[in-house]
Amino acid sequence: FGESSGRLRDIHATGVASAHVEAVAGGNSARVAAMLPLLNSHGLAGHQLALEMTESVFIDNIEHTTRVLQDLRRLGVRIHLDDFGTGFSSLSMFHRLPVDAVKIDRSFIADMRIDGHVANIVHAIQIMASNRQLKVIAEGIETSDQLLQLQALGCPCGQGFLLAKPMEPTEVPALLKQGGDERLNTIRSLKPRDVA
Repeated sequence: FGESSGRLRDIHATGVASAHVEAVAGGNSARVAAMLPLLNSHGLAGHQLALEMTESVFIDNIEHTTRVLQDLRRLGVRIHLDDFGTGFSSLSMFHRLPVDAVKIDRSFIADMRIDGHVANIVHAIQIMASNRQLKVIAEGIETSDQLLQLQALGCPCGQGFLLAKPMEPTEVPALLKQGGDERLNTIRSLKPRDVA
């Protein structure tokens, strides 16, 4: 997180940085709680940070972790549930999680063209998340076919090599000046020729 927040200062005015929170046995809730003072020490506003975490972060101590995440959300920090669909949570746990976005795991995106049932699952996840007024992000978009299928399903946001490859923080401002913020934040209006 410290490294991510340092990079965020480098692109301070240009957007939101994401930091992935790993599940560490016995220390999940303590790690999340440690982020509150780190935000202040790096001079960051909460709205400049999105924390991405898998469901396993919550398993250690869901009550405490939920309280800490609610505190972070009050500061404007966004919480993204990463790799959704691959963890062990139940629907009742999904209902309780204090998150702002659901990131559909790349394995579902990769299998949509092979198995029509997987596309139905992606659509169902999207409906569940939308009913909770959560942002839905498809991970791992690598082909024009995947982009078209996600658009047909109404999936509003995505990420993957087709849209943009990983880049250094110093490269982000130039991308954003070229309109990349819109390109990275929404897939709804993209045409395959726009990203080829």
